[in-house]
Amino acid sequence: MKFFEFLALYDYFETLLIVVVLIAFIFSLRYNGRHRAFRILPYYFGSWLIIVALQFWWYISPRSDHFNNIFNLTGCLFTVFEFCVFSLLILHYITGAGRRLMVKVNTAIFFAAELFVFLRAFPRNQIVPMNLLEAVALVV
Repeated sequence: MKFFEFLALYDYFETLLIVVVLIAFIFSLRYNGRHRAFRILPYYFGSWLIIVALQFWWYISPRSDHFNNIFNLTGCLFTVFEFCVFSLLILHYITGAGRRLMVKVNTAIFFAAELFVFLRAFPRNQIVPMNLLEAVALVV
């Protein structure tokens, strides 16, 4: 019953996300070798599914559990991993030394800002500002 309560937290949109990512994960495994740039996508989808499993574990675990901080850490690590995945995909299609350098500088600034946000907000939940920062860095 706790599983349905967990899915109801986000008006069952989490269910839709799990189904879509699971289908994308299966397709990315099946068509893994077709394009060199997309070989990292199965790791991305698989790690997202692991994060959802950790969220569910965090939801059903007692609140006094000391491992609850693992959820915040894994969420932050996933945010950094997600940025790396999409930066590599973007970098693969960028031509010109100047533009490639700008993507690399943007990545370095992102890592420095993520580290600052993480250390500033620790041990509170720092995932929301880190995700916002990631979205801004990917748009730039």
